[in-house]
Amino acid sequence: MDPFYRPYEGESVLYLEGKVEWGDDGRLIDENGFAVMMRWETPLMEAHAAYICGQGGEGLDDNDIVEHRGQEKLAQESSVKAYLNVGFGMGLVDTAIESHRIRNSGGHWKHVIVEAHPEVYKKALDFAQKVNTETGNVDSVIVLHGKWQVVDIEVTVCSP
Repeated sequence: MDPFYRPYEGESVLYLEGKVEWGDDGRLIDENGFAVMMRWETPLMEAHAAYICGQGGEGLDDNDIVEHRGQEKLAQESSVKAYLNVGFGMGLVDTAIESHRIRNSGGHWKHVIVEAHPEVYKKALDFAQKVNTETGNVDSVIVLHGKWQVVDIEVTVCSP
Protein backbone atom coordinates (compact mmCIF):
# COMPACT_ATOMS: atom_id res chain seq x y z
CA MET A 1 0.00 0.00 0.00
CA ASP A 2 1.21 3.51 -0.84
CA PRO A 3 2.53 5.16 2.39
CA PHE A 4 0.96 8.46 1.32
CA TYR A 5 -2.42 6.91 0.64
CA ARG A 6 -5.35 8.81 2.17
CA PRO A 7 -8.73 7.11 2.38
CA TYR A 8 -11.69 8.73 0.75
CA GLU A 9 -14.79 9.43 2.84
CA GLY A 10 -16.41 6.12 1.93
CA GLU A 11 -13.45 4.17 3.32
CA SER A 12 -13.58 6.20 6.52
CA VAL A 13 -17.23 5.23 6.92
CA LEU A 14 -16.36 1.57 6.30
CA TYR A 15 -13.69 1.71 9.02
CA LEU A 16 -16.07 3.32 11.50
CA GLU A 17 -18.70 0.66 10.79
CA GLY A 18 -16.18 -2.21 10.91
CA LYS A 19 -14.80 -4.21 13.80
CA VAL A 20 -11.45 -3.60 15.46
CA GLU A 21 -9.39 -5.94 17.58
CA TRP A 22 -6.79 -5.38 20.27
CA GLY A 23 -4.23 -8.06 19.42
CA ASP A 24 -1.99 -9.90 21.85
CA ASP A 25 0.93 -8.63 19.78
CA GLY A 26 0.42 -5.02 20.93
CA ARG A 27 -1.56 -3.80 17.94
CA LEU A 28 -4.99 -2.32 17.38
CA ILE A 29 -6.08 -3.70 14.02
CA ASP A 30 -9.10 -3.20 11.81
CA GLU A 31 -11.19 -6.01 10.39
CA ASN A 32 -8.96 -6.16 7.30
CA GLY A 33 -5.87 -6.79 9.42
CA PHE A 34 -4.40 -3.30 8.98
CA ALA A 35 -2.76 -1.76 12.03
CA VAL A 36 -4.55 1.28 13.42
CA MET A 37 -2.04 1.73 16.25
CA MET A 38 0.88 -0.29 17.54
CA ARG A 39 2.61 -0.61 20.91
CA TRP A 40 5.96 0.52 19.46
CA GLU A 41 4.43 4.00 19.18
CA THR A 42 4.48 4.35 22.99
CA PRO A 43 7.77 6.34 23.22
CA LEU A 44 6.54 8.74 20.54
CA MET A 45 3.21 9.25 22.33
CA GLU A 46 5.04 9.77 25.65
CA ALA A 47 7.23 12.42 24.01
CA HIS A 48 4.14 14.19 22.63
CA ALA A 49 2.53 14.16 26.06
CA ALA A 50 5.68 15.48 27.73
CA TYR A 51 5.82 18.32 25.24
CA ILE A 52 2.21 19.43 25.49
CA CYS A 53 2.21 19.02 29.26
CA GLY A 54 5.26 21.28 29.53
CA GLN A 55 7.81 18.66 30.53
CA GLY A 56 9.77 18.45 27.32
CA GLY A 57 9.13 21.66 25.44
CA GLU A 58 11.85 24.27 25.89
CA GLY A 59 10.56 27.42 27.50
CA LEU A 60 6.97 26.27 27.74
CA ASP A 61 4.99 26.99 30.86
CA ASP A 62 1.34 26.25 31.54
CA ASN A 63 0.14 29.54 30.04
CA ASP A 64 2.13 28.95 26.84
CA ILE A 65 0.56 25.54 26.44
CA VAL A 66 -2.94 26.84 26.99
CA GLU A 67 -2.35 29.78 24.62
CA HIS A 68 -1.08 27.38 22.01
CA ARG A 69 -4.35 25.49 22.34
CA GLY A 70 -6.29 28.72 21.73
CA GLN A 71 -7.51 29.04 25.31
CA GLU A 72 -5.94 32.40 26.32
CA LYS A 73 -8.97 33.53 28.32
CA LEU A 74 -9.11 30.24 30.21
CA ALA A 75 -5.46 30.55 31.26
CA GLN A 76 -5.94 34.09 32.53
CA GLU A 77 -9.06 33.35 34.55
CA SER A 78 -8.14 30.08 36.25
CA SER A 79 -5.57 27.39 36.75
CA VAL A 80 -7.30 25.06 34.29
CA LYS A 81 -5.02 23.08 32.02
CA ALA A 82 -6.82 21.79 28.92
CA TYR A 83 -5.59 18.94 26.74
CA LEU A 84 -7.27 17.56 23.63
CA ASN A 85 -6.57 14.25 21.93
CA VAL A 86 -8.26 13.26 18.69
CA GLY A 87 -8.35 9.48 18.37
CA PHE A 88 -7.96 7.29 21.45
CA GLY A 89 -6.61 4.21 19.66
CA MET A 90 -4.82 2.18 22.32
CA GLY A 91 -4.85 5.08 24.78
CA LEU A 92 -1.09 5.54 24.59
CA VAL A 93 -0.95 9.34 24.55
CA ASP A 94 -3.86 9.63 26.98
CA THR A 95 -2.12 7.39 29.50
CA ALA A 96 1.01 9.50 29.13
CA ILE A 97 -0.94 12.76 29.57
CA GLU A 98 -2.47 11.40 32.75
CA SER A 99 0.98 10.42 34.06
CA HIS A 100 1.80 14.15 33.97
CA ARG A 101 -1.31 14.91 36.04
CA ILE A 102 0.07 12.63 38.75
CA ARG A 103 3.49 14.33 38.66
CA ASN A 104 2.08 17.86 38.50
CA SER A 105 -0.81 17.70 40.93
CA GLY A 106 -2.44 21.03 41.52
CA GLY A 107 -4.88 23.13 39.58
CA HIS A 108 -7.79 21.81 37.56
CA TRP A 109 -7.02 19.52 34.64
CA LYS A 110 -9.34 18.99 31.69
CA HIS A 111 -8.50 16.18 29.28
CA VAL A 112 -10.82 15.76 26.31
CA ILE A 113 -10.71 12.76 23.99
CA VAL A 114 -12.56 12.67 20.68
CA GLU A 115 -13.07 9.18 19.25
CA ALA A 116 -15.14 8.25 16.20
CA HIS A 117 -14.99 4.44 16.19
CA PRO A 118 -17.75 2.97 18.42
CA GLU A 119 -15.65 0.11 19.86
CA VAL A 120 -12.65 2.33 20.54
CA TYR A 121 -15.02 4.92 22.03
CA LYS A 122 -16.13 2.33 24.61
CA LYS A 123 -12.49 1.69 25.56
CA ALA A 124 -11.97 5.44 25.90
CA LEU A 125 -15.02 5.68 28.17
CA ASP A 126 -13.58 2.91 30.38
CA PHE A 127 -10.28 4.82 30.52
CA ALA A 128 -12.07 8.07 31.45
CA GLN A 129 -14.15 6.38 34.14
CA LYS A 130 -11.03 4.85 35.70
CA VAL A 131 -9.15 8.17 35.73
CA ASN A 132 -12.15 10.15 36.95
CA THR A 133 -12.67 7.66 39.79
CA GLU A 134 -8.99 7.80 40.75
CA THR A 135 -8.93 11.62 40.73
CA GLY A 136 -12.33 12.05 42.37
CA ASN A 137 -13.28 14.47 39.59
CA VAL A 138 -16.13 13.22 37.41
CA ASP A 139 -15.21 15.42 34.46
CA SER A 140 -11.42 15.53 34.46
CA VAL A 141 -11.42 13.24 31.41
CA ILE A 142 -14.28 13.70 28.98
CA VAL A 143 -14.82 11.50 25.93
CA LEU A 144 -16.78 12.76 22.94
CA HIS A 145 -18.08 10.33 20.34
CA GLY A 146 -17.82 11.39 16.74
CA LYS A 147 -15.46 12.75 14.15
CA TRP A 148 -13.37 15.65 15.38
CA GLN A 149 -14.69 17.80 12.54
CA VAL A 150 -18.23 17.71 13.91
CA VAL A 151 -18.10 17.41 17.72
CA ASP A 152 -18.50 20.51 19.85
CA ILE A 153 -15.05 20.58 21.46
CA GLU A 154 -14.87 24.28 22.37
CA VAL A 155 -17.87 24.24 24.70
CA THR A 156 -16.70 21.07 26.43
CA VAL A 157 -13.11 22.21 26.99
CA CYS A 158 -13.93 25.73 28.09
CA SER A 159 -16.84 25.06 30.39
CA PRO A 160 -15.84 25.27 34.08
